[in-house]
Amino acid sequence: MSKFFPVTYLYNYFDTQKPETNEQVISADEECCDYEVIQAEKPRSFLVSFFIEFFKDFFKKSGQKSIRLNDPEISPVAEKTVFNPEKYLYLDHINFIRTMYIKLYGREASDAEISLLSGYFHKVGSNELLLYVIYKSAEFNNRFEIKNIDRYRYSYYKCRIKGKISRIPVLGSYLRLRIMERVMFDTRNYLSGINTRLTNEIISTSHYIDTLYERVNDHVNDTKRELKSIHDNTIRNVTRLHNDFSKRIVKVRSRTDNIYGAFEPYLDTITTKVPETMISNGMLDADSYLEKAKKDLSDEEKSFIDSCSFDDKLYFYMAKLFRGSEEMMVSVIFDNYLDFVTGAIGKSGNNTVIDLGCGKGDWMRYLRGHGITTKGVDINEASAHFSIIDGFEVIIDDVISYLDTLPENSAGVITMLAVSEHLTHDKLQAIIKSAVRVIAPGGIFIMDAPNPFCYFHIGSFYIDPSHTTWVSPEPMKLIMEMAGFAEVNFLYYAPYEFLNKSPNNICNYQGVGIIATKGKMK
Repeated sequence: MSKFFPVTYLYNYFDTQKPETNEQVISADEECCDYEVIQAEKPRSFLVSFFIEFFKDFFKKSGQKSIRLNDPEISPVAEKTVFNPEKYLYLDHINFIRTMYIKLYGREASDAEISLLSGYFHKVGSNELLLYVIYKSAEFNNRFEIKNIDRYRYSYYKCRIKGKISRIPVLGSYLRLRIMERVMFDTRNYLSGINTRLTNEIISTSHYIDTLYERVNDHVNDTKRELKSIHDNTIRNVTRLHNDFSKRIVKVRSRTDNIYGAFEPYLDTITTKVPETMISNGMLDADSYLEKAKKDLSDEEKSFIDSCSFDDKLYFYMAKLFRGSEEMMVSVIFDNYLDFVTGAIGKSGNNTVIDLGCGKGDWMRYLRGHGITTKGVDINEASAHFSIIDGFEVIIDDVISYLDTLPENSAGVITMLAVSEHLTHDKLQAIIKSAVRVIAPGGIFIMDAPNPFCYFHIGSFYIDPSHTTWVSPEPMKLIMEMAGFAEVNFLYYAPYEFLNKSPNNICNYQGVGIIATKGKMK
């Protein structure tokens, strides 16, 4: 604590307000700064009056000059620029000194000036007093106004009086003792007040916590009662729903038993045809489907297939595994269309037959066996390769692009077997429009597809992941008639054996053929 503390406390104790008069005395003092300021005010007590009179007499005997603050030589000139130092008071004293020299003197402070004012700062401990010392220097000479300069002047006077009192030998020590007693007394009172306030706060907080606990406890009890009520209601509702569902399950089970009894003969027929190995190993009963697909291929064929793209290889293997043997295709599909093909060639007078999506050439091979030459088109290079090896003319291209290159009425028959389910409706319409242009009058367009009405056929349809479209015959007939075909007929074939009891039901047949005939030219 600074040596000025006792005197500071004394001054603050007897004089806690700013003096009411502005009449002040400035006298020269080389100990700390250019000027020493003593506050001349109306005394509030005998002790303060004594000190002030003492210092007045002391300064008169020392022969120092006194100057009134309201002297015209140092009075501020009206309408000067006002400088506000408030935002700089929070700087450290070194930066504060440098900043004030630049702002007030218009130059940098020298090292000697900084050292001198730093020593003064360590005595007074305030940037406000440093500001007033710089302000009263001869170099500044009232260049402009300092905002709130009276407050800094007051702080300076106050500090100087404290310093003078502290240097009185006997009186200073006595006053320190008395002040320390008063400080201790005030400190005890202050601490007692703090203790009382803390005690009251603790009691108030304790009451608040008790009240809060009671309220929380009430809420907890209310919540328990609500949860118990919800639990009881839930148990009742669950019990009621359980009883209702039990009754419904009994009814559904009874109806299911009746339905199963009606279909049991058909189900027995189906289940007797499913071998146990199909359930355990898969439909083809093979450890590796890829090995199964490559089984009958020569080394040269395997090498060529491996050089094809992944999609081409996938479709080739899918057709080889799941489409069925050529013998099955002949007996189930091809025999149905032979008469239509030969009849169209005769009516149109054009023996050009084009097979769209010819694949490995099973259909073309069948027609060649009956003396009909066929040209194939397929975009899958792996499948078309086997048709080319077998001696057929095959164009590896998109079917629409190929049909667009052909002249009008240049073919007697165009077939598209097991292809439409791989195409979108937009592409199907484009193929139909191109086909009706290329086919000669009297010729036909054959489109073969899985029967969309046969619900037993749904599982096998999605074995091939490239199947995207169920081709419904009715919309296809409308589209073909709009495209220009004169007559469109349907051919349902390959009924399931266990459903032969109702042959007139189209849902029993696995496949459907759509045969569109182009009319004669007008």
